[in-house]
Amino acid sequence: MQARSGTLASTEFSIIIPTFRRPDLLSLCLRALSPDNQGLPPEMYQVIVTDDEPSSGMRRLVQDVLPGAVYRDGPGRGPAANRNGAAAIARGKWLIFTDDDCIPGHGWLAAYASALREGCAVYEGRTTCSEGLRSPFHTAPINETGGNLWSCNFMVEGSLFRSLGGFDEGFPHAAMEDVDFRERLKDQGLHWDFVPSAAVNHPPKEMRLRALLEAHESYYYFHIVRRGVVPGLRQTLLNISKHRLAALLKRGWRIEIPGAASVFAAELCLVCLHHRSWRRRFLADAIQDVGKSAQTH
Repeated sequence: MQARSGTLASTEFSIIIPTFRRPDLLSLCLRALSPDNQGLPPEMYQVIVTDDEPSSGMRRLVQDVLPGAVYRDGPGRGPAANRNGAAAIARGKWLIFTDDDCIPGHGWLAAYASALREGCAVYEGRTTCSEGLRSPFHTAPINETGGNLWSCNFMVEGSLFRSLGGFDEGFPHAAMEDVDFRERLKDQGLHWDFVPSAAVNHPPKEMRLRALLEAHESYYYFHIVRRGVVPGLRQTLLNISKHRLAALLKRGWRIEIPGAASVFAAELCLVCLHHRSWRRRFLADAIQDVGKSAQTH
């Protein structure tokens, strides 16, 4: 196994997995992280499961499936805060993020270890969906070529992650916080390597209207509070429509277009309904953040 100059130290890697009410999927994820599957001795990495609904049953599950894994109570504020809390106690120099509904491939961790090189502090793995998307109501964060840096599969040097403040915990829902972290890396002029052999499999999820609305709300927070850009309603609706139509036509789901069209029409209507309130609320947040920043300088 090739690595950076020198020898990999004990507990070189800390794998961070936020979880919430998915014991069956978490169990599959943890089984895939055994040393036999990952190609590294157990003393070289730790697994931290941080649970936003902690219980003695989940603690036993983690300990039974992957002895030695760390189980901690999450703060109950979503995956961004969950990941940050785990990063604060991680022993490894490198932090590797994945999710409780992802299954790391054989040698996933060894692939990251082999990809290490001087001068690179961030690495992005590949995310597949082996079951495929069989319905326009299914979604998965498929990432075959890199450039996304989604939180289900990337590695970052812990010191860099902490210096950037980790994930922003102000996002209203579990969406866009990884995009925000990616853009902050770009703002610093930092780049990352894509490691195709460091792959995880993500099962398809059903695309529900509530989840779509929550994603749009986080989109508004990201652009207004984090990037200082106020989305226009017309352009937002146009972007959503283009994305939905392209997905329908690309995968040949013509027979399901009428049903999908009704859901996506409802999605557009809800965005229209909430557009002004999102803008007003997040503009107030942005102004408040500017005031706080001015007071600290």
